[in-house]
Amino acid sequence: MKDLLTSAASVNKTLYFILLCMSSIFLMVAGKTMLISDELYFEFFGDQLSYDRISTIISLHKKWEWVSYAVMPVYYVLKIFLAAGCVYTGVVIAGMEISFNKIFQIALLAEGVFLFPTVVKLVWFTLIQTDYSLADLHHFYPLSAINFFERDSLDAWLIYPLQLINIFEVLYLLILAYGLVVVTRKNYARMLGLIACSYGTGLFIWTISIMFLMVHLST
Repeated sequence: MKDLLTSAASVNKTLYFILLCMSSIFLMVAGKTMLISDELYFEFFGDQLSYDRISTIISLHKKWEWVSYAVMPVYYVLKIFLAAGCVYTGVVIAGMEISFNKIFQIALLAEGVFLFPTVVKLVWFTLIQTDYSLADLHHFYPLSAINFFERDSLDAWLIYPLQLINIFEVLYLLILAYGLVVVTRKNYARMLGLIACSYGTGLFIWTISIMFLMVHLST
C-alpha cells in the first residue's frame, strides 16, 4: 500500500483531477440514463402532485441537469480543500511541518475512493435490485450502516449520518493516513490518530450541521 501511494505521488495531479471529474460526470450520466426514468417520478410524486406538476418537475430537471456536471470541478475543489484544511489544522497543532499543498495532493488522491460506491450503486440497481423507487436510489449507500435499518422507520435526519458510516469512508481515512506516512516518514498509528482527530472532527461538525438542517426542514 505504501509503495502504491509512493507511486501515486508521482502522478500528474492536474491530469488526475481532470480524470476524477470526468469519471464522476460519466458515472452520473450513466446513473441518470440507466436508472432514472419518467415513470419513477410519477410513481414517487403521484400521490402528492398533479400530472402537469410532475411533468414540469421532470422538464426542469432535464433542462438544468447540465449544471450538476458544470459545477463538478468546483465541488471537488471545495470538498478536497475542506478535507485538507481539517488535516492541515491537525498537522499545525501537532507541530509538524507539512505544506498545505502536500496535504491537498494527498486528499486529492484519496478522493478517488468515493467513485467506487457510485459504481456499486449502478451495478446493484442494474443487475440485482431491478425493482426500485426514487427513494431507494436516494437512500442507498453500499456497505454503510443504513443497510442495517428499515428505511421507512428512520427519521429523515438520521439517513445522512447512517449513510456516512461506511467502508469507503474508512478506506478514505486509511489512505489519508498512509499519505501522511509517505510524506513525513512517521509512525502509521500516529498519523491515523492525527487524521481521526483532525478530519474526523471536521466531518463530525459537518454531519451535525446537516442533521440540524434536516431537523429544521422537517419541522
